[in-house]
Formats: sequence, structure tokens, C-alpha cells
Amino acid sequence: MKKQFIVSSFLLFVLAYIVYEFLHKSKRNDVMYLTTKSLQMINTSYTSILNTYKVSAQKDMNYLLENEAVMELLKEFKYASKSQKNLIRGKIYRLLYKQYKTMKNLNIRQFHFHTPEGKSLLRFHKPSQSGDSLIDSRESIRVANVLKKKMSGFEGGRIYSGFRYVFPILYQGEHLGSVEFSIAFESIEKELNEVLPSLGYQLILSKRESYDKVFDWHKDYFSKSIISKEYYIENPKISLVTKKLQNNPMIKKLEEYIKIHRDIINSKIQVKQSFTLPLVLDHIGYMIHFIDIKNTKNIHAAYIVAYSNFDEIIEINQKYMIFFILLSTAIFLIFFLIVIVSRQLHILSFQKENLQHLLDEQENIVLLSSGELITYANQKFFNFFNIKKLDEFLVDYKCICDKFIEDDRFFHLGKLEDPKSWVQVIRLLPKSKSIVAMMGQDLQVHSFSISISIYEHDIYILSFSDISATMIEQMELREKTLHDKLTNTYNREYFEQNIEQIKIDYTKIGNQLALCMLDIDFFKKVNDTYGHDIGDKVLIELVDTINRSSRKEDILIRWGGEEFIIIFKIHSQQGLTLALENLRLSIEKHLFNRVQNITCSLGCSIYIKNEAIERTIKRADEALYMAKDSGRNRIIIL
Repeated sequence: MKKQFIVSSFLLFVLAYIVYEFLHKSKRNDVMYLTTKSLQMINTSYTSILNTYKVSAQKDMNYLLENEAVMELLKEFKYASKSQKNLIRGKIYRLLYKQYKTMKNLNIRQFHFHTPEGKSLLRFHKPSQSGDSLIDSRESIRVANVLKKKMSGFEGGRIYSGFRYVFPILYQGEHLGSVEFSIAFESIEKELNEVLPSLGYQLILSKRESYDKVFDWHKDYFSKSIISKEYYIENPKISLVTKKLQNNPMIKKLEEYIKIHRDIINSKIQVKQSFTLPLVLDHIGYMIHFIDIKNTKNIHAAYIVAYSNFDEIIEINQKYMIFFILLSTAIFLIFFLIVIVSRQLHILSFQKENLQHLLDEQENIVLLSSGELITYANQKFFNFFNIKKLDEFLVDYKCICDKFIEDDRFFHLGKLEDPKSWVQVIRLLPKSKSIVAMMGQDLQVHSFSISISIYEHDIYILSFSDISATMIEQMELREKTLHDKLTNTYNREYFEQNIEQIKIDYTKIGNQLALCMLDIDFFKKVNDTYGHDIGDKVLIELVDTINRSSRKEDILIRWGGEEFIIIFKIHSQQGLTLALENLRLSIEKHLFNRVQNITCSLGCSIYIKNEAIERTIKRADEALYMAKDSGRNRIIIL
């Protein structure tokens, strides 16, 4: 009896310990899940903000390249003497100062030209300081001027650190240097707070990327961070973010905590990866996120520190305390059943392990599912979605069908009246139709052929075979057959295959479809005078001119020879007339290589609901004939 008591007491102690460890780990996982999700949201928002600014910087670059006066001055600067360069620098400054003021209002802090050798040509933010070499200290300048590639990313500088977008300047086939647009962290912080409001965001910069890089007379721009002696912050003289945080009592409270636990934080910082510090102060939960920022060499350069409320940690602590009390009590009640239960669990565990091993051996993604809820999944499934266990997937999804991309080239739930019947429906489809598309952890869309067989009762074995490479080849081949080989516009086959869907799409919500036939005036004369090779180049250049003068939804089709069809989505005939006139003038004003000026005649017709598209084309053709007959270089709408 004593022996049984000792064994029972020992087992009770072990069980209690296991329960405690289980609850502790589960609590940690719950906290980690929420903190990781929050960190991922900040990372995603940060990346989206930088991409938005990248698009804006590309637009500014495009405008700059179109400014012939500036381009000519940069070309002149390249070959000028030292005294002439100062005069040219002043001219460039005066030409672009208003544009710089506009960019400053749009959060551009630095607008900076560099020479082909990687020296500072003109800093709009510090126009008096130029001539210093940047190519060795700034990877973005090296890439732009040596490799002649555009570059973006975070980078320290001789005056400011910033989120930079650097473009090589290539004009008339000549390299004239590079130009840089730089965003201050204040802009990023403002956008982050609009998307994900928090107690505060702060940028701490590695000493190498800030204090060590700047001019000696700008070192007072930086102050040591309280987090680590190896990190600096922009001081309040140049950073509104720092000034705002210094006056935030909650941030000061959290910074006091950081000072006390600096050793723990520094041990994590040394890894130079993103991490989160959850904590409770005065019965209030907080999260301090450290988001790793890489420089243009993909080396750690800074952290964005995000201070946030974390009320859920209090709820998690309370929840697991209740669990611990209840489970501790339950241990005593279920102890006498433990032997029977453990035996059954052992059998079930063995079966599950065998099943999982079998699934993991498969090359395809293999699932056991009722069609709605996934029971088991193999390792290929976890690898594809970049998860470690099924529960992570089931938090947001129950059915893998929820991941099917809605693309009419593939099977998806949008094609069904009852989405719950998708398994039964796809089992009846031919192999060529039972193909779905899903996005994996590599952010690439993959196509899968599905095979389904019954496992037991209402459980199915679903096997997903990745056929992405085959599908890409098929789609690329199809795209080639739908484009004109010379001009790369759509061709007649594209028109015939898609016009019915285009009619539906372009006549929704009160819109109308207009079909215009465009023909080059006297094109035979071009071929007879310059030869067919020049004629082909005129066609290519014409297409480029039309595309630049058209809207995104306008569809250009080469109908034959020098004749094209353009399909418009319009709201009124007046709007159509304006669009056509703009197109006609763009062609008339454009100087074509060798040929110089050409004109086009345009005949257009508005599609009448339910009529055959051939009738619309015929009216447009008649209108084109009238435009030709009445003098060419004009528009007729019938």
C-alpha cells in the first residue's frame, strides 16, 4: 500500500509538473502568436509604405527625365570646367527649386544629384555643400553610377540617414550621373500611425550607419539612444518624432523599464533580427517591437522601435491562472483513469504517427478532409504555406478551398452555387478542369491538379500536384498567339476570343463601348519612300505614341497593315470626342524617326446593345472612309 502511495504521489507530482509546463508553454505561445502577428502587421505596413514612396519616386524620376532643360544642363556639367560647374549648379537649382518645395510637402527630405563619378553634384537640402565623394560610403550611389541600376533602401549619409530611392540618369544614351530622393523617418512614422496607431514609433540607428558616417560638423544631429550605446537617434533639432516622444509620459515610463532590463534587450539586439518584448507594468500590458531595418547592402542598420498597448496579455495571464487551478483540481479526479486513458492515447498516437509519416513521404500536398475541415496534412502542406502546425492554418481557415484564387482559368468557389459541395463537384470534372491556383509562402501563384479519393465515411484524401511550370508554358504560348509579332499589340484572334466578355465588362453601370478604326494617312508613300523596314519602325513608334496617350482600360488591336482598332469604355460621346482628339493631336505632333510627321484618320462607332459586333465595326469602317474622303487627319463618329 505504501509503495502504491509513493508511486501514486510521484505520478501525481510528475503530472502536475507536466500540466504546469504545458500551460506555461501554451501561454507563451499565445503571447508569441499575438506579438508575432502584431510584428508582421507592422512589417507589412512598413513595406507597403516604402513601396508607395517607391512609386512616387519613380514618377518624380520620370518627370525629371522629361525635363530637357535639366538634362541638357547635366550633360553640360559633365564636361564643364570647375568655374562653369558652379554656374550650372545654380541654374539646375533655380530650375528645380519649386519642384523640390513640392516634393518637401510630399515628405521628400533629400533631393540630391550626383556626378557619374559618385560625387555630390547638388544637394537641394544643403545646396552649399557639394563635391564630396560618396561612392565608397554609399552603396546606392555605387550601384546607380557603376552598375547603372536603380537602387532603394535605408542608408546612412553624410548629413541625414534616410529611406532612399536612387536612379541612374541616362539621357540620349549617355550616363550623366544619378539622382536621389530620400524620405525621413518622420514620414514613415506618420504613415505607420495612420495605419496602425500606437503609443509611439522611434528609429534607432547603428553607430556605423549614423554617427560614424556624417560630416564632423553634423555629428551633433545625433544623440545616443538609451537602449544601447551602439545606437543613436536623431535629436530633436532635426527630428519631430524624437521631440514628440520626449514629451510622452508613457514612453518615458517604458524607457525606464528598458534601462532596468538593458542587458536582456542588448542580448536580443546583438542578433540583429526583429523581435518583440511583451511586458506588464502597473497591471497594464505593453509590447515593444524592434523591427530590423537592413541597409542597401542588406546589412542590419537600424531598428524601428514601436511602443504599443497589449491588453490581451492581462487576459491571457488570467485565463491561464484559471486553467491551472481547474486542471490541478481535475488531476486528482482523473488520476485513477490515467492508465486506461494513456493506453488508448498510445494507440491513437501510434496510428496518427504512422499516418503522418505516410503523408510526409508524398511529393504532393496531401490532406485528409471532409471538404470543409482539414484533419491531417503532410509536410509539403506546411512548407507551401510556411507554417509549422495545422492549428496555425485553422486559425484563419477551415477549408483549403478558402485559399483557391478566383481566376476564371482555374476552378474556384465562385463558380459554385453551394461552395460546400466543391469536393463532390470536382470529383466529377475531367482532369483538365480540376485545376486550382493558390499562393504559397514564396508569394508566387502555383497551379495544382487535384486528385480525390474516399478515405472513410465522409473523409477524403485530397492530393494536390504542382503543375505550375506546365501551366506557365501554356499561358505564355497562348499570350504569344494573341499578340501581333511586330508591334506587340493585341491581334484579331484576341479580338475574336474576348470581344463578348469585353462587351459585358465595358457596358456595366451606365458605361458604353466605343469602337474606333485608326488608319495611317498615306502610309504607302512612307513604304515607297523609305522602305518597309522604316515603315515597320513607324508602326512600332505609332503604337508607343498611342499607348502613351491612352487610358489603362483602352484596348489597342492591330487589325491589319497600318489599320488598328481601339476599344474605349466611355460615359458620353463628348468624352469619346475629347479622347479621340487628344489621340489624333498626339500623333500629329509626334516627330517620328526619319519620317518626322505623319497623321491618322479615325472612324468611330458606339456599340448598340444586343447588336452584332460586326455591325459596329462596319459603321466604324464607314466613318473611317468618310474621314479619309473628307481630307484625312480627322475624326468621324457614326
